[in-house]
Amino acid sequence: MYIFHIITRGDLNGGAQAHIFDMSKEQIAQGHQVSIICGKSSKVFDQLKSVGIRVFCMQSIRRSIQPYQDFISTIKLIKLIRKENPDIIACHTSKSGVIGRFAATVTRKKSVYTPHSWVFSEPSHAKESSMYIKIEKFMSYFGNKVITVSENDFNIANRLKISKKSKFITIHNGMADVEARLIKDNYTIKNNIVKLVVVARLEEPKDFNILFNALAQTKSKAWTLDIFGDGSLRYSLEQQCQYLGISDSVTFHGDCKNISQRLLESDIFMLTSKSEGFPISIIEAMRAGLPIIASNVGGVPEVIKPNENGILIDNKKLNTLIDAIDFFLSDYEKIETYGRDGRSKYEKLLTVKTMTNKTLQLYKNILVGEQ
Repeated sequence: MYIFHIITRGDLNGGAQAHIFDMSKEQIAQGHQVSIICGKSSKVFDQLKSVGIRVFCMQSIRRSIQPYQDFISTIKLIKLIRKENPDIIACHTSKSGVIGRFAATVTRKKSVYTPHSWVFSEPSHAKESSMYIKIEKFMSYFGNKVITVSENDFNIANRLKISKKSKFITIHNGMADVEARLIKDNYTIKNNIVKLVVVARLEEPKDFNILFNALAQTKSKAWTLDIFGDGSLRYSLEQQCQYLGISDSVTFHGDCKNISQRLLESDIFMLTSKSEGFPISIIEAMRAGLPIIASNVGGVPEVIKPNENGILIDNKKLNTLIDAIDFFLSDYEKIETYGRDGRSKYEKLLTVKTMTNKTLQLYKNILVGEQ
C-alpha cells in the first residue's frame, strides 16, 4: 500500500508531528510505501529519508487561512498525487484536512482526515470557532473517514453534528517504545527530594498559574520542578515563580532533545492545562513509568485512571492540585505503584504498533469499500 501523509507544519515538535514520525516508520517496517508532504520540513522529518520515506516540502502550505496560497497548495498537491499515484491519502491537522481532502476528491483517491484536536476547541481560536465549525461541517462531505484521537473529540464532533456518526472512528495515539534503560525501574527518591517534571510549550492553553500556586502551598517543600519547553510566556512565568517564592525550586530548561532521559531522571509528571486533545506528553510519561498528575480535560481521563496510574485535578479548584501533590509527597511507595501501572497501560493500549495496526486496517477497509 502506498500512503501519503499530509501535514501543515513538519517543523514543530508537536503531537501531530510525533504521530506521523512514529507511524510512518512502523508502516515502512510492515512493508508499505510512505511519503510525507508538509509546508515546512525539519531535521526530525529528514531522518525518515534514511528508512525509505520521501518528504516533499510545499512552502505554500501554511497554517493560517490564505486563500491564494491555499489554492496554489491544492493545485500542487493535485499534480503530485497524479504523479505519485498513492493508494490512500492521510490528512493531518485542519489546514491539511481541507486541501488534502479537496485534492483527493479531484483525483478520485480515498482519504482519511485526523484533526488531532479540533481547532475550534482551542482557546486561541475562540473568536473564530463558529467559522471553523462551519468549515469542518462543509468538509465532512469530502473524504472517507475522520479519525479522532480521543473519545472526547469524537463526542464533541457528535454533539456539534459535524457529520453523521458513522463518519468517525476513534484511534488513540500511540508511541514507539524506548530502550529498556530509559524505562524507570528504580523508584528510590534521591535525598528525599521528589523531582516533578513538566514537558510543554509555554503557551496557552497550558495552565501554569494553578501549578505554581499549588506548589507554593504544599505541606511538604521537599520537591523540585523541571520544566522542559519554551514559549512566549517564559519570562512572565519566571517572574511569577519569583513572586511566589518558589524560583529556587523551579528550573526552566527550554527546549530539550533528550526528553526520554529527562523523564527517567524524574519522579512525577505534571500536566495542568485548560484544554487538551490526547496529549502525547502523557503517553511519553506513561511509557517512562511515571505517575501522573493532570487536569481533567479533553482526552486525558481516557488514559489517566484515579487510584491506578495518576490523579485528575479540577483546574477551578486549587485544593485538588495541592492535595494531589501532597498525596505523593507523603507516600513515596505510591509513586512506584502508580508509575508501574502507567507503564503497563502503555504496553497494552498505547504502543505505536497498536495505533498503526488499527489505522492500517481502516485503510484496507476503505480501499475494499467496507468503510
